Amino acid sequence: MAMTLGIPRVFLSRYRLTRLCGAYIQLRRQLCMKHTTKNIPPGLQQVLLYPRNTNHVLTRRFNSAVACSVHKLLSRGAFKVEGKDSSDFLQGLITSNMKWVEVPRSAMYAMMLNAQGRVMYDLLVYNISASSDRPCFLIECDRTATDSLIKDIKKYKLRKKIDIVNMTDSVCLSAVLPPDTPESLQELSVPDSDCLIFAQDPRVKDFGWRLITTADNSNMDSVSKLGVSSPEQDYHIRRYRWGISEGCIDLPPGNCFPLESNLVYLNGACFQKGCYIGQELTARTYHTGVTRKRLMPLIFEKLPENISPGTDIKTEDNKQAGKYRHSVGHYGLGLMRLAEIDKQLVIKNEDNQAFPVSTVRPRWWPDEAEDAQGLKLT
Repeated sequence: MAMTLGIPRVFLSRYRLTRLCGAYIQLRRQLCMKHTTKNIPPGLQQVLLYPRNTNHVLTRRFNSAVACSVHKLLSRGAFKVEGKDSSDFLQGLITSNMKWVEVPRSAMYAMMLNAQGRVMYDLLVYNISASSDRPCFLIECDRTATDSLIKDIKKYKLRKKIDIVNMTDSVCLSAVLPPDTPESLQELSVPDSDCLIFAQDPRVKDFGWRLITTADNSNMDSVSKLGVSSPEQDYHIRRYRWGISEGCIDLPPGNCFPLESNLVYLNGACFQKGCYIGQELTARTYHTGVTRKRLMPLIFEKLPENISPGTDIKTEDNKQAGKYRHSVGHYGLGLMRLAEIDKQLVIKNEDNQAFPVSTVRPRWWPDEAEDAQGLKLT
């Protein structure tokens, strides 16, 4: 094989191609930023500036005073599990691995399933331990389901040395979101003394951060400097645009499956940790099955009205393409058949009024995800 400077020509050509691709993408970003971003929507700016199929690192840091928005999440509740056996106790209940949050102030995503392998609750787990002798974990969940979740997990307590306390009224839960097209690249931080948790959202890289303070510290200067206070509805619109499910409205308890709800894509599953409730069916489906339906973002051409959760989404030839879950403004979520997502779609409300709708493949889905024909994830 011919060599150039000790490097085979076949590898040298790939190296040059990579350099050329990188230079082209960088030039396109500069041109977009200079000439076009004032006239195109933020979502399209993000596609132009950060194309999904590049290998560039998309880790982003933002100027907190200019770039970010802070959304208090009144729809979210929390409780803590504290005690010597707290980690082992949660390990047998949730889909993630508690070893992922061994470090204090870390966060992870998880689901709690029933014995039939269906989703009961979606959770964000935070390590708020003050010392290694007494581990303590804060569990964020849907506010309307907090009491029932606490009641359910207490059934499995048995003789475990743990305390379970509802913290919904004692903490302030917030989401900190960056803009779609950041103009500055400064690091974002909050002093540890001013908050319980300030961590990157563990579900999707670059979606934003989770901020948890005590109820008394929610208006401190260090927190207010993170960005402009914004309505919670704007957070849900952004979340639906990205195709991220959250809470009982998006994930009806006992009525949806974790893999169809993008549990793996959202970094919420560990298939090496051992047994947990609902593990057998989930693992078997993951290793041997094919996922032909997935939760995906919905984009409505006109503002939807009077559409009930579970309403059929159909193609123009009246073939079922999916099920509607929920929406805010022009954006929502639906459980879609992957083989039908490229067709013309419509959904009818309770008054039989038709609303054209479309869906897109979220850019944070991994490249090895199955295609529209439902090919198995590799």
